Amino acid sequence: MNDLQVVRATVNSMPVKALGTQLFIGDKPDPQRFIPATNCDRRAYVGKPKGGLWTSSLNDDGASDWVRWCEAEDFGGVDVKARWTLAPLDAGRVIVVNGHGDLHRLFESYGTGLQTHYSAVLDFDAMIRDSYVGMHLTERGNSEVHLSYPLHLNAWDCESTVFFKWVFDALIGMLVWDRKERT
Repeated sequence: MNDLQVVRATVNSMPVKALGTQLFIGDKPDPQRFIPATNCDRRAYVGKPKGGLWTSSLNDDGASDWVRWCEAEDFGGVDVKARWTLAPLDAGRVIVVNGHGDLHRLFESYGTGLQTHYSAVLDFDAMIRDSYVGMHLTERGNSEVHLSYPLHLNAWDCESTVFFKWVFDALIGMLVWDRKERT
């Protein structure tokens, strides 16, 4: 074996296309303005990369877990921001965290060995080098690992995906919703 080759524990993953339609909240996502994900040097965000595109899976009611969390926490003004739907291409694999076991394997494979006062640190650059195009936290995964100890994804508040690179052919469209309907 080459000395430079890294042997990693098997992480849970799936084809990116299997995520289905994703919901993005904010200004129109644009591949020309997209900033690829990299490791974040800010201590408060050790569980998240810098850059990337954050989405949450579109629910039948035109919302997502992110929209519900923001509304419940009165966070981010999601009731006045544009909602964009995107469909991932069949362009690679995303790491999936669906519970404690997945989180432990993730840190075995991509933990930096660094520890802050807040959390262990993930190496998103290594995930990208290993050709993963994103990381997905399921609803079940969030309920198990959001506040778990010692390993956790406390910086992730709900079911969501961070895409490390642009993996969308085009926007499906902009959702129109009646704010009064949701209050």
